[in-house]
Amino acid sequence: VPDRRDEDLEAELHLHLELVAEEARRRGHDPDDAVRVARLEAGGTAQAMEALREQRGLLWLEDLVRDGQ
Repeated sequence: VPDRRDEDLEAELHLHLELVAEEARRRGHDPDDAVRVARLEAGGTAQAMEALREQRGLLWLEDLVRDGQ
């Protein structure tokens, strides 16, 4: 069963990829190439998801430290 947070991260990643692809299309890439460019810039879907998970964990930890002060 997928974790709701992972579903949110995946949705965020897809939105980010679409924004990067749209920017690539504005720079003159054809639509299929723009999607490829976006995926390359993200470093691959699995790597991007892991980076977002790590960021989420670090933000939680920062909040915890800040709340304890």
